[in-house]
Amino acid sequence: MNIRWLVAALAGLVLQSCEESKITQTEQRGTNDETSSFVLTDGRKASNATVAVYSAGKVDSMPRIVTYTNANGNVDLKDLPRGYYSLMVTDKSGSASFVDSVYSDGLTVNLPSDTLRPTGSIKGRIKVQAQDDPKIAWVALVGAGFFRTIDNDSGAFLLTGVPAGNYTLVSRTDLSVYTSTFRAATVKSDSVSDVGAIELVYTGLPVVTGIVGVWDSLGGIVDLKWDAATSPKVKGYRVYRGTSVDAFDEVYLGTVDSGIPRFVDTVFPPFQSGVPSKGLAVDSSHVRYFVRVVGQKGEEGDRWNSWSATLRSPFLVAQLPASWTKVSTALPATVTRLDTVTGAIVGLGRDNDGRDVVWKSTDGGGAWTVLGARPASTIEGMGLANAVSHSGVLRWVEGVASGRETVFPAPMIVQSLLDSLRIFRMDAGGRLDSTTIAAADDSVNQAELVVDSAGLVLMEGARLLNYHTYLLWFGRSHRFLEGAGGEWIAGSWASWLEPVWDLQNKFLLTPIRTVSVKGRQTIHPSGSNGMQLDLDTLVLGVGGRLAYGSLDPTQGSHVVQGGPDNLTSIVWFRGKVYVLGQGTVWNVTLP
Repeated sequence: MNIRWLVAALAGLVLQSCEESKITQTEQRGTNDETSSFVLTDGRKASNATVAVYSAGKVDSMPRIVTYTNANGNVDLKDLPRGYYSLMVTDKSGSASFVDSVYSDGLTVNLPSDTLRPTGSIKGRIKVQAQDDPKIAWVALVGAGFFRTIDNDSGAFLLTGVPAGNYTLVSRTDLSVYTSTFRAATVKSDSVSDVGAIELVYTGLPVVTGIVGVWDSLGGIVDLKWDAATSPKVKGYRVYRGTSVDAFDEVYLGTVDSGIPRFVDTVFPPFQSGVPSKGLAVDSSHVRYFVRVVGQKGEEGDRWNSWSATLRSPFLVAQLPASWTKVSTALPATVTRLDTVTGAIVGLGRDNDGRDVVWKSTDGGGAWTVLGARPASTIEGMGLANAVSHSGVLRWVEGVASGRETVFPAPMIVQSLLDSLRIFRMDAGGRLDSTTIAAADDSVNQAELVVDSAGLVLMEGARLLNYHTYLLWFGRSHRFLEGAGGEWIAGSWASWLEPVWDLQNKFLLTPIRTVSVKGRQTIHPSGSNGMQLDLDTLVLGVGGRLAYGSLDPTQGSHVVQGGPDNLTSIVWFRGKVYVLGQGTVWNVTLP
C-alpha cells in the first residue's frame, strides 16, 4: 500500500477544509448591511441610534453592550457570545424599537429590520400582604432594561418610554416569603397600558383578619371570632389579650385548631357564693385581642389586626336601673299574656264564662276592647291561650281527637290521640280563618306553635306531665314550616329538639316569652339543651321578675331594678317595652 499517497491525500483534504471554513466565517461575519436596517416613521434612516443589548429572559438593569447604528441605520454586533438577546434601539428623537429573541452563534448575529416609533407606558399597582408595605417591591420588564422600585403606599407604578411590543413584567421583593410574579404586558405607541393590580405570590404564614368581639355583659365574657385562614400551612391560632393602652402588652390565652376561628375569654370572674369577686368590683376594663396563626411546625405568624373595647363589669350591669310607668289596670287578672298584632297590643286570657278572649289596645296599653273570643280548648296546652304572634297576626292550634287513647310512661298517663289539627289565624280586625291538616302520626296528643330561626314552626308529638316537677315535657315532636301561601309543609326536626324519647332535662321545653330591647320578639324553649339567647334580651324568669341577658336569673342574669314580682308577660311595641302582671300593664324604660 502506498502510505505516502494516503498521507498526502489526507493533508489535502484538511487544507481544503480549513480554507472553506475561513471563507464561510468571513462571509457570515459580514456587516449585516443587507439584513438589518432601522428607520424612523417618516422613512429616514435611524442613524446614530443607541442600541442597548440585554440578555433575553433575564432581569438586567445594565446592558451587556451598548453600541450605535451607522449612517444607514445598520448595526454590526460582532463577537457577541452564543445565546439569545433583546435589543432596545432608541433614537435621539425619543422614538424606539424593542427587538426580542435575537440569536448569536458566537460569531454572527442576524438582525431583523424595524421601525422606531413613539414610545408608550405601562402602569399598574402592586399588592402585598396586609402586614407589609408595597414599597418593599419592585417591577421590571424582562430583557428590556426597565426597572422601577415602588415608592408610594398605594403600590402604584408607571414605566415610561417603553417601545411598542409584547413584554413580560416581573414583580418581586427580596423578602423570602414572596416569589416573583409575572404578568404579560402589551405596549402600543403613544398609549398607556394598564396591567391592573398584581398581587405578589405569598408563601409565608398569613395574618389573621376580621377579628371581632361580642361582649356578654351578663357572663363577663368576650366571644371572639375572626376570618378562617385558607392556607394549608395554618395548623391553628394563638390568642393573646392586652389590658392596657400599651399596644405591646399582651398575655397568651390559649390555642385553637385551624377549623375553629373562635375563642371565648372570661374577662371578669363570675360570682362566688353570691359575693362579687375582685374582678367584678372594678368599674371597667380595657381589652385588646390579637390572634396569630400557627404553622405546621409550630412557627407563629405576624401579629397584625386586633379588636379592642372598654367593657363594663357585670357587677355594674347587675345594678341596671329602669323607669317603670303604669299605663293600665283595665285588664282582668285572668289575662296572663301580652302579644302584638298589626298596630296594636293584645292581651290573651279567659273571661268569667271560661272563654278564651283577646283584648286589644291601640294606644300603648291605656284603653282595651275585646277583639275576639273563642270557646276554650278541651285539650290542655292548646287553643288561643297559646297563640303566637307572627307577621302581624295571631295563630294558634286546636286538636281534633280521634277517639283513641294511649298510655304514656313515667308517669302512667292516659291521653287522647289527635286525628287532625286546625291552625287558626286572627288579624287586627278580629277576622278569623283556619287551615286543617292531618296529625303527623298515631302518637300525637299535643301541638304547639313556636318561633325559631326558620320563622313560625308547628311542633307536634307527645307532651307529658311529670308529677315530680310539674313541668311540661316534649317527646318526639315533629316540625312543620308555614309556606309562602299559608300552607304547612313538613320540615326537618327542630335544631334544638332531638327526635327521640327521653325524659331527661334536654327535653324541658317550658316556653318562656322573651323580647329583645332591639325590637325583635320571639319564643324560646328553656332548659339545658344548649339553646342560647341573643345578647341584649329581656326575659321574665324565676319569680316573675324582669331580667336582663339570660333565661334563668338563678344562673346569673341581672334583675332589672324596680317594678313588681309575679310578672307574666313581656312585649315590644312601637319602640317600648311593656310587661303585664295581675291585670296591670307597665311601660319599662331602660337607661
